Amino acid sequence: MAVTTKFHRPATTFSSEPAAASTKPMGLVGQIIQMTPILLTVLATALAGMSSSEMTQSMYYRSLAGQHQSKAGDQWAFFQAKRIRGTSLEGTVTLLKSVAQLESPTATQMRGALGQIIAEIGAASLGGKKAAGELQSRLDQWQGANQKNPALAYLFGPALPSSADQELPKDAEHEDLHLAVAAMGRRHSEAELAELVKKVDPAQIEAAALVAEHNADLFDQACEPASAALAQLRGLIAAAAAAAGDADAKLRAELHQLSTQIELISSDFDARRYRRESVYNRKAAELYELRVARSGVTSDKHRDRSRNFFFSMLLAQAGVTISSLALARTNKSLFWSLAALAGLASVLVTGWTYLAAN
Repeated sequence: MAVTTKFHRPATTFSSEPAAASTKPMGLVGQIIQMTPILLTVLATALAGMSSSEMTQSMYYRSLAGQHQSKAGDQWAFFQAKRIRGTSLEGTVTLLKSVAQLESPTATQMRGALGQIIAEIGAASLGGKKAAGELQSRLDQWQGANQKNPALAYLFGPALPSSADQELPKDAEHEDLHLAVAAMGRRHSEAELAELVKKVDPAQIEAAALVAEHNADLFDQACEPASAALAQLRGLIAAAAAAAGDADAKLRAELHQLSTQIELISSDFDARRYRRESVYNRKAAELYELRVARSGVTSDKHRDRSRNFFFSMLLAQAGVTISSLALARTNKSLFWSLAALAGLASVLVTGWTYLAAN
């Protein structure tokens, strides 16, 4: 009987499904841990941008303080020049009164003396009569134009033109500004001024500086009529001297005395005017100094914020490095190890640079 042998090959099953992972599926906490370095990196990048932005703001306000300091320097230069010029003119007035033995004439005396000289020029010759007529006409026009003009009182008297000066509001809102302005007028330390000025609104300092400059412009405009009347009077005397020509010694002496009196009047008026204008320039300079201090305080604030953001960024970077090292040890991944080593090297280089710089 024949024996039949059957060979059975084992069935092979192919599946497109990957083999199941041997590790347990990662939960929410695990996913958060895995994302920690990424989140810290984003945070560090944001903090670096904020630090850079704050430093840019600090540099801007420091540059603005330099611009304000330049304007303050201009006002201090005006103050010094006008004070020196005024003092020099006061010395000129004293010298003319003592050496030339002159006294400041009144407007009536000046008109009378000029009228007498014009009459003497007219009596000298026929040509002198024509010139005297023209001079007398100009004198009458000057007298008529300035008859009710208070400018003559400023030229021939101790008073100065009054201008409608604006004042800073004296309310609780501007109290800090007034304290800062008062501190500028006396000896103060930088720390004291910084504490006062940091409470002041920069817009208030800006408005106060504009008020000071506006008051200076108003006073300058108020002095223009007096200056114009003085220029006209000088022109009359110069025309009288030209018309006199080679007159006798008595007439030349009278013209010289009249010219000296005009210089006395002019020097006295300008000395008083420059002294008043220097006060306006000093106030403007002090307010610009306040703007310098306020911009400096703002710059320091942004610099401190930039430094704090920078330290926060370093802490975030340290967190990135620590979390990367932890994940590298857990996953035993070469790439995570390289990333962790790069972060650690960055921290070490930063620390070495900081310590070396100090």
